[in-house]
Amino acid sequence: MPRSTIALALLSLTLGCATSSGAPPADAPTAPTHVVTAEEQAAFLAAKAVFTARCLACHSRTGARRGPRALRHLDMTSYPFAGRHAAQAGAAVREALTGKKPSMPKGKPGSLTAEELALLLAWADAFDRGPAAPSMKPAERADAPPLDAGPGSGG
Repeated sequence: MPRSTIALALLSLTLGCATSSGAPPADAPTAPTHVVTAEEQAAFLAAKAVFTARCLACHSRTGARRGPRALRHLDMTSYPFAGRHAAQAGAAVREALTGKKPSMPKGKPGSLTAEELALLLAWADAFDRGPAAPSMKPAERADAPPLDAGPGSGG
């Protein structure tokens, strides 16, 4: 391998941006761009305990049952959420809880109380009324308030 190729590869790796296409790596963190409205913030604060108790075990980087698939879909470690479905978080949560075949909470679909479900759906409605944001990837975000109450919380 020519010395120039090795030097370029080492430089790219040192800078943390090496891909064959020149684009950032697929797992590169991105800053949240979702604009949280006052209505959404109020609905989120009202539902925060439900997210903590029922979602964070799988959808948080410190959850007891966390996994790469759940985090890729919707990372709830901090707010606003991150992950592939972050831009459609309201619809994603609504579908997982009340769709034709509810799938969440994992292992106990349909187990939310009427009050818990109402709080999460009120948040989803407020989220959906806000400005749209592009999808975000899970990332450590020092500027985002933590949602996670610690390992093992929720389900």
